[in-house]
Amino acid sequence: MEQNQNTDTNINMQNGGDRKIKNNVPYKRERLVRVIVQMRNGNTSTGTGFFISKDGEILTCAHVIAGTELRNLESIDFRVTGSLVDASESSISVSADSNTSNYRDIDNESKHIKFQNYITQSIMTLQIELSNGNRVIAEIKKIDEHLDVAILQIIKADFEKSEITKNGTPFFLLDDKYTPEYDESTFFCGFQMTGGYDNPTQYPFSVNRAVVSAMPLTAVAGGVHEHIQLNSINLGGNSGAPLFVEGSNTVIGIINGNMNWDKNIPLCIAYATSLKLIKEKLGIV
Repeated sequence: MEQNQNTDTNINMQNGGDRKIKNNVPYKRERLVRVIVQMRNGNTSTGTGFFISKDGEILTCAHVIAGTELRNLESIDFRVTGSLVDASESSISVSADSNTSNYRDIDNESKHIKFQNYITQSIMTLQIELSNGNRVIAEIKKIDEHLDVAILQIIKADFEKSEITKNGTPFFLLDDKYTPEYDESTFFCGFQMTGGYDNPTQYPFSVNRAVVSAMPLTAVAGGVHEHIQLNSINLGGNSGAPLFVEGSNTVIGIINGNMNWDKNIPLCIAYATSLKLIKEKLGIV
């Protein structure tokens, strides 16, 4: 990704400084988006995403796009009865590893192909809500269900006409070499699900602070891999939110889920995947 002109100045501030200024919430909010996916079955999936280039590329979670937890897709008996839906009909574009349009029965194909077909046929519209409330259409540029990440791209027509995007989108610097440490203070923000908001497209913007409490090898939404466990509650809607070292504007990971330790005790402990792992496995950040 190209270098951002905005330097990460907050990290050098004194710990005793104004905490509101320290994490520079307005800077972060401008670079965050709400991802809104309308499914063909009438359901709506929403989550958080953030700009990673001036060209309108957005990083989010694959399960935000899928509209369900990825691990549940393995049990879906999903058969293709005809040609796949043309991407031009739904504003959805998927870059698959092979020509998925040739598959009629995908039950016996790889899970990746099954997921690609599920995405292509399930999504009706994929919208991005910008910081000013305006919405634009995006397409899927890359997606990986194993690490639960997706890169979206605002379509050219909408990119050129939006006031926020036409001169290039504000974006975050990414650190794909950083390794989180135990007891390290972190910060994340997104559109966390809140009681009283029945419409997920109205979830309010919220901020969270947490320390790194563990790095467990576990499955949260995608496949089994090392996650960053944070001592913070994380509710639906935050999936796809960027993770920072507190006081920094540089992204070190992506929030992708939570762990409910007991059904009767909804702790919703936050989990994130590091950009370092995503880079090592996929090379897409």
